[in-house]
Parts: sequence; C-alpha cells; structure tokens
Amino acid sequence: MGQGRKVLRCIRCGEALQSTNPKAKGYISPEFLNEQNEITAIYCDECYDAISLINARVQSTHDDQAVVSYFKKLRKDRTVILYVMDLFSFSGLIDEDFVALAKGKDVVVVGTKRKLFGNYFNAKKMENCIINALEEKGIKPLKIYMVDKNDKSIDDAIEAFKRHFIDGDFKGRDAFMVGRKNSGKTTLIGSFLKKYNNQSNENINVEWLNKNLKATIIPLPDGNKFYELPDLSNNNSIISKVEKPIQYLLIPKGTIDTHGGSLKGGDAVQIGSIAGIEVTEGDSTYYKYYCSKQVEVKKVAASKFNDSFKNNMINKLIRPVSSNFITMLDFEVFEFVFAKDGIYHEIAAEGLGFIVFKGVGQTIRICVPKGVYVSSNLGRA
Repeated sequence: MGQGRKVLRCIRCGEALQSTNPKAKGYISPEFLNEQNEITAIYCDECYDAISLINARVQSTHDDQAVVSYFKKLRKDRTVILYVMDLFSFSGLIDEDFVALAKGKDVVVVGTKRKLFGNYFNAKKMENCIINALEEKGIKPLKIYMVDKNDKSIDDAIEAFKRHFIDGDFKGRDAFMVGRKNSGKTTLIGSFLKKYNNQSNENINVEWLNKNLKATIIPLPDGNKFYELPDLSNNNSIISKVEKPIQYLLIPKGTIDTHGGSLKGGDAVQIGSIAGIEVTEGDSTYYKYYCSKQVEVKKVAASKFNDSFKNNMINKLIRPVSSNFITMLDFEVFEFVFAKDGIYHEIAAEGLGFIVFKGVGQTIRICVPKGVYVSSNLGRA
C-alpha cells in the first residue's frame, strides 16, 4: 500500500513546494523545506522575494507624523508595539515621535545586531542601558529581546512572538512593528515570513492606513493583525550627515572595534575629523571607545585638539574625513559632568559609537557635527 503525505503549498501563489528545480514554480531552498513538518503552507522563494521587495518599498516612505497620528487612535488593551533598535548605533535617543506613539501602550523591544559586540557583549548591561533610556521618557518595556541574524537568537525571538501574540498573554491584540532606518526591521520581518504559518482566511497585504500610511499587514489567528510600519526617520544620526563612502566606514561589519587607554584632564581623542572627545578635568581612568573597525582615532592634548582636527581635514591622515564639514563651525560641543561614583557610564553619538568609563569626577566634552544626537547612559559594554 502506498504511503500518503500532505503536499506543502506556497500560501501566496498556491504552487506545490519543491526543492529540486530552482527554475520551476514552487521552488524553495532545501534547508527551509526540510524544516517544515507540521506547517501546512509557507512561501516559495519567488513569492518570498516578492514580499521582501514590497516590504523594502514600504520602508522607503518616511512619515513620522502619519505613524504618530495613527497610533493616537489605538486602544492600549488591543495593541502591542514591537520597537526594533540597532544595539550599536542606539545612543539612548528615544525621539519625540516614538515617545508620542508609545506612551500609554505596551512596548516590547527587539534589539538587533548583537553579534557586533563579539566577546564584549554583556546582556545585562545592555538591557539596563535600554531600560534606563526608555524609562527616562516614561516608557517601561514589557520584554526585551536581543537578536542577531547570524545565530539562533532570531529564531528564538520569533518563537517567543508566536507564544505571546498567538497563544499567550498578548492573544487578541494587534502587533505593530516600528523602528528607525537600518534598525534591522527588514531582517526580522523576513525571518518571520520564512516561518510564518497563515492560519487565517486572509492574505498578506500592503495597505494604506488612514489614506496616508502604507503598511505591510500580516494576518494572525482570531482576526488580529501584525503590522509592519514604515521606518521612523533617522535625521539625528551621523549616518544621515555624511557621504555614502563615509557611511560605509562608520557602519560596522563583522564585529565592532575598541580603542582603549587612560585619559585624564587635558587629554583628548580625535576621531578622524568627524568627532572628538576632550577630558577637560578629572583624574586619570581607563576609557574604551567602541566603533567600526574602519574608524581611526588619535590621542592628542586637548589644547592642540582644534589645530590637529583642522589639519586632518586638509591632509586626511586619520579617517574618516567628510567633505560635508569644512570648518569647526560645522560642529557643536556637548559637555557632561560625572560624579566620583565608580559606576560605568558611557557617552554615545548616534550612529558613530560610544565611549565607556568609570565615573571619577571628570568633565567630558564631545564634539560632533551639528544635528547629531549625543547622550549619556549607563555603560552597555
């Protein structure tokens, strides 16, 4: 007697799934097809790529106010916000638009790119840094997940999503995924769709909400929806202030680099000619600066910082140097004063990196291009 089995089909085009002929309809990579034992339908590679392209187009639209306006009408007991943040470039910046839409609602944080930290990753410190930054704005996260696309943590987060939103404590609510540009939303939604099992009678759609907010809408059981919204703007990041070749240098690949050494009052660190750190007063203590491996730093005397900075703009001996910044008037300076508390603090510039140190009663000035957000937080590493 012949053995029967259910034929798995693509939930978008309806073709029977197969992993033998990449040019034929219904093809899916063998590693994904072999994992599907109980799922009744998933995407073939062609449809998955099409959905990913739609998703990319949705993310290309930036309208923060449209997002905020839409959230004002949502009920807390029917809504959960999935806030996606890049664990490296996150500087403690919780912009006003996000605060406006998140206040009074339940927030789950998904921190991405954790493998950038390599051996420096400390989950507890990172979690405390995130909680501290959010609670200062009146937002208390319900849960925090920290994931990376290159390990099983992203699969664990997706399984947790299923438990909480489909069978668990968030059942009966709509989920809304928001995040800034380059936060990792595309990777998360792509991984989710690969494992998605549509148990409803509806299809995934791209729709306009309130006629001015485009979103990808994924049906969940019991009539609820998972909305992926357009990116929130990233205007306060240094990435938005520099040319593409400089962006390439600033965005870490693989793992982040560290530059360590002792600094005391009168010392400074020059970061190419795009930023600088000056210790104007304070005892000597050890500092670690975390940044992309493509970024070069140089220790100088604080009294010679401006001259060294301007000279490097011309001669470009220490990278990166951006042609967008011509004089020191293109920069602004922030000053932070720390107590002798022995606690690990950090100062971060959005999209550039962060410096970690113990509080020994020092005063530190940070020089960055105008418009770049700078913050002081608990040390995340």
